[in-house]
Amino acid sequence: KPELLNELIKYLDIESEIFDFKKEVSDLETHISAMANTNGGFLILGIEEVKSEDSSKIVEFKKIGFDIGKQDFIQRSIGNSIFNIEPNPSIKIKNLEENGKFFTVVKIENEILKKPFMLKNKGQFYIRIANSSRPATRSSISNLFTASIELRRNVDKIRIASMLLKESLLHTVEDISNVHPANPTRISPVNLSFMEDAILSAEWFLRENDLLGEHTSQFATSVGMNSLLHDLSLMNSYVN
Repeated sequence: KPELLNELIKYLDIESEIFDFKKEVSDLETHISAMANTNGGFLILGIEEVKSEDSSKIVEFKKIGFDIGKQDFIQRSIGNSIFNIEPNPSIKIKNLEENGKFFTVVKIENEILKKPFMLKNKGQFYIRIANSSRPATRSSISNLFTASIELRRNVDKIRIASMLLKESLLHTVEDISNVHPANPTRISPVNLSFMEDAILSAEWFLRENDLLGEHTSQFATSVGMNSLLHDLSLMNSYVN
């Protein structure tokens, strides 16, 4: 809301790793890719940074905005910036109108599996350090690649655990269907340990994609991996 923007510009130290004001749409790809490589964040366009005479500090944030009617131009400019980033990061755009002007809010998602993001025209990676976007060092890029590979492995562990859980469940169901009073049979409970471990490793992924599930009240849960494990644990109790 414009009212919230009016409050935000009062804080001279508000710019950070995940928040930045920009007057124009130039060089947006640098800041978008830097935030995408770090923890995501917000860019608000149309706000000018007024600095002290020696440029050592910000003394004011001034609302400049864009003229109504230039929404498509701003949208295309942001789209061109996204096109210059590989892979393309996911963003959300919203315009705030006030007194014949508008300000554009760009939300950059924190997409862990797609990191690192590179500027195609420069072959350069950027990260956010405090309130600035800076070229990533060799070690930073290496860490981004290493972390991305490890996270992909954790997600793949969910896939493998799901396959094993399905097989275990099918065997248990078959054992139950073959039970006969005349032939006592041992029924093995479903093995949940591998899935429980996989969920802990990739909890961020499940939560990010609304697949985790959780208790919404004392007697209700939202559908997801946790509610599935809860139901299977109850089944195991009956089996035992």
